[in-house]
Amino acid sequence: MKKIIVGSMDGDAGKTSLIIGMDRASGKPFAYMKPLGDRLVYRKKGCGTMTPPC
Repeated sequence: MKKIIVGSMDGDAGKTSLIIGMDRASGKPFAYMKPLGDRLVYRKKGCGTMTPPC
């Protein structure tokens, strides 16, 4: 299995669209992982400084 890493310094650069196109063009089984991001802690919506702790 070959591994390809697609990255960009900018958001909304079309990385996901590129990967979907590669998947459809290859016609072979394809695996894709999208990390959540670079923040270490994710909070539910509505959790902020003006709302009670979540």
